[in-house]
Amino acid sequence: MSQEQTNLALMRQIYAAYDQRDAGPMVAALAEDCRYESMEPTKLLRFGSLYLGKAGFLQALADIAADWELVYYRPTRMVADGDSVLVLADVAFRHRATGALVEIDKVDTWQLRDGLIIRFKEYYDTLQAEQIVKHAGPARARVQGPRAKRPKRGAPKGGKRGAARSRRPVAKRKGAKRGRR
Repeated sequence: MSQEQTNLALMRQIYAAYDQRDAGPMVAALAEDCRYESMEPTKLLRFGSLYLGKAGFLQALADIAADWELVYYRPTRMVADGDSVLVLADVAFRHRATGALVEIDKVDTWQLRDGLIIRFKEYYDTLQAEQIVKHAGPARARVQGPRAKRPKRGAPKGGKRGAARSRRPVAKRKGAKRGRR
């Protein structure tokens, strides 16, 4: 079996187990010097950023699980090239504080050395997760998810923001009285 086939077989095993809430195969395949990288800013999501080493990778998984419940994690395509594997996946997580569901398309990149994971880097639309987390808080956490925003005062009817509208200040008419138009 080629290196690519071996790496793809390992990734299939890892993803099948992870979708069933079993991180065991992934943890068993981690090198001691592995890296976990997420593109998410840590300001809003605690698991964003860089984690170093096997203990760091496990901490990243714990940080995700603290705030998010995995609903599903299903690869749609896997491509291997040498020691790298690219995985496209459909993913859904439920935010524990709000109950809101985030369904995203995700890209995971893996780098392996001698059959062990040395680097994991993920890419996804972070805006969806950020919007849910922004609405989470002790007083605002609720099961139905974040509240819909009302249109800004003065927005065109129908609540459409960004509709063409002059931004120039309105000149006051001479002799106009306050409260009258």
